[in-house]
Amino acid sequence: MFLGVDPDLHNTGLAIADKNGNIVWVGCCSVPRDCKGSNAVIAMAKALDETLANYKMLHVVVEGQTINFKQTRNPGDILHLAHVTGIIVGLLAPRGWLSLFIPTPREWKGQVPKQIHHQRILDTLGWKYNVHPGYCVPINPPVDMGIPLKGTQWKHVVDAIGLARWGWKESTVRSRRVVAVHAARESEKD
Repeated sequence: MFLGVDPDLHNTGLAIADKNGNIVWVGCCSVPRDCKGSNAVIAMAKALDETLANYKMLHVVVEGQTINFKQTRNPGDILHLAHVTGIIVGLLAPRGWLSLFIPTPREWKGQVPKQIHHQRILDTLGWKYNVHPGYCVPINPPVDMGIPLKGTQWKHVVDAIGLARWGWKESTVRSRRVVAVHAARESEKD
């Protein structure tokens, strides 16, 4: 199983892909908007701990954070997101995993705008969706959601889906490389 996580202070998106890359569960941990800064980080930690308590993932993919000084975003916001990322890793570490990926946005989705990337992710899955400014919302997604998601929560959940599938692809590519190297070493012995 591959857990994709798009960390956020108020809506952290979660998605689980199976060994074939199929999305089998999605969810979102939410914290009230009036909860700010370190209080939001702590509240998100509690929400994530409750949500992930029953899951043991083999592969975890959490979006890493980078500071782009050309953007107007407050670097302190990125620091809080990095705290959420650390909390996720800390919560899941005792549960064991085979691999942990923390790709930056550029590493896993390039410089494609979010809405276009969402369309690509959902098209790959064959899911119908509505396009909103800057993101997409699936229409009746064929996946377990636990509780229904609100429109803007999908902004993070679709990214989590993309991260879970990216981790699945990366793991598949790495496994093939290991098999190829092992086969090459075996043929050298002969």
